[in-house]
Amino acid sequence: MSALLHLVGFGPARTDQTELLARACSPGDTLVLLDAGVEFARPEGLAELRASVPECRILILGEIPGSGEPEPLDYAGLVELTETHRGPASWY
Repeated sequence: MSALLHLVGFGPARTDQTELLARACSPGDTLVLLDAGVEFARPEGLAELRASVPECRILILGEIPGSGEPEPLDYAGLVELTETHRGPASWY
């Protein structure tokens, strides 16, 4: 079974959603931060998210200037992920 792609469109303030996301993630899944989810790119938000889903890859749609964390992803890369992962599961 291939990994699941999670599109994370909610921000760190939604702790209820973060808990649900953590329970739904499996090792090897990929999370893509978009919309309000890009707020997780701040150091404290990213640390909290990584602690919740320690064995998942975290990417961000677009790029945060001056930051390489999380790894940036463009739309072509997002399309590629949809071809290699199950899902996507959208989280808003």
